[in-house]
Amino acid sequence: MGVTRGPFVGLSPTGITMTDITAPLSGTVTQPAEHKGRPKLDHPVNPLTGILFFAVIGIALLFVAYSLYVDVQESGTPVVTYVPFLLLFVALLIALGFEFVNGFHDTANAVATVIYTHSLPANVAVVWSPQPDGRAGVERRGRVRHHFAAAG
Repeated sequence: MGVTRGPFVGLSPTGITMTDITAPLSGTVTQPAEHKGRPKLDHPVNPLTGILFFAVIGIALLFVAYSLYVDVQESGTPVVTYVPFLLLFVALLIALGFEFVNGFHDTANAVATVIYTHSLPANVAVVWSPQPDGRAGVERRGRVRHHFAAAG
């Protein structure tokens, strides 16, 4: 077993002939086209995006306030001071802020493998990653509310 000349590099220890010539998988070699779905980070943000974002946040806060108001009214407890509600609101803001920041870390961890293996484009992977968490939260909310209603 020796080294041969030409396109063959030599023989492996198992006796299989190895070569340094590769065959293309298709008839022509093409360069990949530039991805057109890339975000344009050098362009200014549309002001409508900010308005829509803060409108959704405002609607969510109004929903929380209304739900709290209805729950307190149904309990029949007289409201003497609003300090506990203010403290609850501050605690909810802190918790939601933490969840918001933690969501960035979860998204990064969840999509790292998908992006690394090129299973999905990065922008698609980032958009899809919070979907299961959000769906689970919506489904869980009904079960938790039912559990507390049954216990009370």
